[in-house]
Amino acid sequence: VLGVLISRPLETWKGRPFYKGLIQTLQIADIERDMRENVVSGEEIFGADAYSQAALLGHSLGNDVYVISGGSDFGRQTDFVARWKQWEGRDFVVFWQYGDAPEWMRPLFRELSYKKYEHGALSYWIARGRGFRFEPYRDRVLAPALKGFYRKSVPDSLWRACPPLENAEIDWRL
Repeated sequence: VLGVLISRPLETWKGRPFYKGLIQTLQIADIERDMRENVVSGEEIFGADAYSQAALLGHSLGNDVYVISGGSDFGRQTDFVARWKQWEGRDFVVFWQYGDAPEWMRPLFRELSYKKYEHGALSYWIARGRGFRFEPYRDRVLAPALKGFYRKSVPDSLWRACPPLENAEIDWRL
C-alpha cells in the first residue's frame, strides 16, 4: 500500500479525506518555519487544532504542542500534561488547519492576531495569542471536553483522580 501511495502523484489523492494530512506531513518544514516566524520572546506555548497536528509539530519543533481546541475523544491527550491555569497571561502560537480563521479563540486571549499561510495545496492559519485567559478557556473548551469525552469513559470510582480534571481545576461532578 505504501508503495502505491509513494508511486502516484500527490494530486491523485486530492479530495480524499487523508489528503490534507498527507500534504501537511510532507510540508512540515514550511509549517515549522511559519510557526517559528511568529515566536517573539521564545517563551511562547505552542498549540494546534487537533492531536495529529500537535504530535507532528511537536516532533518537528522539538517542543510540546498542546491541543487548544475541543478536539475529540482521542485528541485530548495533552490534557494529561498541560497546565492551563499556570499559563494565565502567557503568549501562544497556534497552528490552525481546519475551518475558517480561528476567530473563536479571541475570548481566550487579551489580544489575538492571525495570518493565513499557503504552500501549494496546503493552507492554514497561525494565530498569535497574547495574554492567555484561563477562565474563558476552562469554560468554553475544557469543561465541555471533560464532560463530553472523559466523563463518559472514566468510571465513577476513578473520576476524582482523573489528571485532566486536576490540571483544569474543574468540579468533578460535571
